Amino acid sequence: MPVTENTLFRGDQERTGNLEGTGPQGPVQIAWSVQLSEPSFASPILASGMLFVGGDDEILHALDATTGETVWEYRASDEISSSPAIQEGVAYFGSFDGVFHAVDAATGVEIWAVETGSSIHASPVVADGLVYFGNYGGTLYALDIADGTIVWQIDGGIQISSSPAIGDGILIFSNTDGLVSAVSAIDGTVIWQYNAQGSIFATAAISGSTVIIGDFIGAVNAFSLYDGVLLWQSYAAAVIYPSAAISNGSVFIGSDDGNIYSFDLETGAENWRLPTGGEVRTSPVVAGDLLVVGSYDGTVYGLDRTTGEVRWSQDVGASATTLIAGDAVYAVTVDGLIVAIRDE
Repeated sequence: MPVTENTLFRGDQERTGNLEGTGPQGPVQIAWSVQLSEPSFASPILASGMLFVGGDDEILHALDATTGETVWEYRASDEISSSPAIQEGVAYFGSFDGVFHAVDAATGVEIWAVETGSSIHASPVVADGLVYFGNYGGTLYALDIADGTIVWQIDGGIQISSSPAIGDGILIFSNTDGLVSAVSAIDGTVIWQYNAQGSIFATAAISGSTVIIGDFIGAVNAFSLYDGVLLWQSYAAAVIYPSAAISNGSVFIGSDDGNIYSFDLETGAENWRLPTGGEVRTSPVVAGDLLVVGSYDGTVYGLDRTTGEVRWSQDVGASATTLIAGDAVYAVTVDGLIVAIRDE
C-alpha cells in the first residue's frame, strides 16, 4: 500500500506529544497483540494504516494497524530503538551499530544507509529536505533526505540520547552531561547553550517560544527558545527520564517517583499529580482532552488531561510507550509486546 502520511516521533517537529484522534473513551480491551522475540524500547509510529516498531531483534516491523498482521520486515544489523520519521513515503531511523537507514515505507526496501561510527538511539526529525539526529559519539548530523549526504555535522560533546526538536528554525538537543544546545537548523551554528544540573536523556518539547525538558535531578526546566534564558524550574521527587507533552497551556511529564505530573506552561505551578504503582519512564501523549502514558506497574493509563482523573486503564504487563491514533491506543512494552487498545 502507498504510504502518503508524514509522521514523526512525539507527533510533530516541536515534539509536543500532540496526536490526532480521540483515543478510546473506556472501558477498554486489547483488540490485538503481537509478541516480538526480543524487547523493544522504541515508540510506535503510524502512517497510512501501518504501525512501525523497532526492536532489539534488529528488525523494523511494519504491521497492519487494524489486525496486527505483518506487512513487511526490514532487518538491520543491530538493535533498533530509534522511532522512524515517515516522510514522503520513506522511513528514516537509526540502529545501534551506528547506521542510519532510509527505507521505502510501503515495501521495506532499503533506499540508502549511512555509517556514523557510533550507536544511534535518537529518533530523527525531518524539516526542509534534511533529516536530523544525534549519536552516542556526541555528533549531531543533518543529512540530505534524498541520498544521505552529510550537509553539516557538529560536535555535541558526549553521548546524545535525546531526539532533536525544531521550532522556528531553531533545533534543540541535549547530551547526557546535561548540556542543552540550541543551533540553527540551516547550518548548525550554536545560538545558545545551558548546563542543566542533571544528566538528560529526554527530548525537548517546544511550545511557542518556550522549551521544556526534564533532567536526572528531577527538575523540569523551561527555557526561552530564542536566547536560552531559564524561565522557571519545577521539581519531581526523582529522576526524570521521559519527554514532556505540552497541550492547552499545560506540561505533562512522568518521573521515577511513580507520579504523572501536570504543570502550568507559563509559570511552572503544579496543576495535579497522579501516583502510579511504578516508575514512569515513557513519555505521555495527548489527543484532545485524553492523556495517555505507561508505567512500570505494567499499566497504560488514559487520563483526563485537565484533572488527572483516570478514565480507563489497561494492564499490558510491563512499562509501555504509547501512541494515540484515531479511536485506538497502540502500546509497545519493554518486553516486546505490541498491543492495540480500543473500546470494548
